[in-house]
Amino acid sequence: IANDSMLTIEKQRELFTKDRREHVRCKIKPLLRFVRRNPSFVICQDRSYLSLAAYQAEGFSTKELRLLIRSQSFAPRADVFLLLDVPVRVAISRLKRSARGHGGFDRHGILDAARRRYRQIARLHGKSVKIINGEGGAAEVHAKILRTLGLNNVRRETANG
Repeated sequence: IANDSMLTIEKQRELFTKDRREHVRCKIKPLLRFVRRNPSFVICQDRSYLSLAAYQAEGFSTKELRLLIRSQSFAPRADVFLLLDVPVRVAISRLKRSARGHGGFDRHGILDAARRRYRQIARLHGKSVKIINGEGGAAEVHAKILRTLGLNNVRRETANG
């Protein structure tokens, strides 16, 4: 969609939910079947249904956020969510350097509101959401993730070996 600002919040939510349903059906469920047969593998996903609540729930109360999260029940619940939390200035800097681009999410207000909602969602989910300080270089953040997951002794594999 070239200009999603023309879409209502309800239409954006509907399209996002349709996209997530398709993603669950075509990607997540087949991967879960694979992981069940191969327990040494894990699924690491960079977005989840929580993104809808973080980016589309402006002005929602805690009760409304809970309802929105429950409305995404078609998605298998993750064992753990890792929230890489960074100040907005860091997020904007990274988005500007990213090969994927920023997709219009480089405005301070949007990112600040999303960050506050992600943190609120983390409180609602309790122990299944781990907030990790995402500041620092890739190796440093990777080490923080491994520590959080209790995997301190895991060696990082790269495409080059």
